[in-house]
Amino acid sequence: MTTYNIPGQTIPSDPAIATGDAALQAEIDALTARVTKLEAGTTVPPVNPGTYPPPPAGYIPVPPSIDPTGKTDVSASYQAFLASVGSGTSANPKVIYEAPGATYLHTGRGACFDGLNYVTLWRYGATRKNSGPDGVIANAGFTAGLSKAASFIKILGGQVLGPNPASGTANAYNGDGTSCSIWFGGGSHDIEVASVDLVNPYGHLVYIQSGTNYNLHDWTGEGAGLMGLALRSATGFVSQRFTITDTAVSPFDVEDAVAGELISFAVSDFTFNRWGWYPKLTAHAIQGDGGTGAKWGACSVVRGTFTGGSQGGPMGPTDAWVSFWGPGNVPGDAKPNLTLASLDLSALPQPGWAMRTMNATGTLSNSKAPGASTILHVQGGSMVLSGNVPAV
Repeated sequence: MTTYNIPGQTIPSDPAIATGDAALQAEIDALTARVTKLEAGTTVPPVNPGTYPPPPAGYIPVPPSIDPTGKTDVSASYQAFLASVGSGTSANPKVIYEAPGATYLHTGRGACFDGLNYVTLWRYGATRKNSGPDGVIANAGFTAGLSKAASFIKILGGQVLGPNPASGTANAYNGDGTSCSIWFGGGSHDIEVASVDLVNPYGHLVYIQSGTNYNLHDWTGEGAGLMGLALRSATGFVSQRFTITDTAVSPFDVEDAVAGELISFAVSDFTFNRWGWYPKLTAHAIQGDGGTGAKWGACSVVRGTFTGGSQGGPMGPTDAWVSFWGPGNVPGDAKPNLTLASLDLSALPQPGWAMRTMNATGTLSNSKAPGASTILHVQGGSMVLSGNVPAV
């Protein structure tokens, strides 16, 4: 049952697992085209830290009656302001401006974009400070799709500062973690988040419950009380040029989807530094185990650097830093188009396996494992290896 690939050879896959359908292939082609378009520069360009580009003409400033000092709770007043702005159009999107240096405190509900369309939040140099309790999704810094989907939303710049007092310690994880820095779902689509810094939430830095066409880029996050970037069910999800540091569990998690839900993503140009502070959960850097019955489309993880490793979470001899396995270590769902490339794990402690896949078809190329670790353990599926160190 345990098999290892060598360069230029493949492992024949089970026909029942390898059989794809037209819908999946169409989704694969669409994601490939989307990544190509995004890399060609069709998104908001990155901004150097400490610079505050001026908002476009026609912007709507947050009124001074909404306390910008961070001293009083603005949960209700800010939400009322969002509702009064309303939706824009593709030809005339609404642009809300938070001035550099402004701090908006919410002790309960964060800024919720439910039902809004074509709204840009221009907030370079501003801070959203969340001091609310954990256990309530709506207490996330920004949400969309709690009751109504949102679309064509942009959150540009600024910081979301969470209240977790134990971030970066063994006590950061408290078993709930629903209060995130950013929570999007409910079928929301065409969402862009750029040049943000997400800090110390009780829950995930970013949680995507469902939806399509998410584009995160040029962002940083640190001190999550659960995962860094967590996907449940999302298609056309892209995250580029980002760094995640000091998560209680894994920096990147794809495991919560249920039967029939779709997953496709492209994650690239990232650094994961120190994770697994919580000592009772396995400290995978990437936990891509899916959920029973989930349907995987095109998924890629490329150009990533891993440093620091686990800060307390266990890693057994059959665990791996990068794991596209099955839920509960039982046979997982077919992953028909998995691309792993240019992943540098050489600075990490040496586990039994650097990476592992189950029922996956795809490629692993130009990557580096710690020491003499087996670079990839394969169970089922067909993975082709090339240019890796070590080769097997």
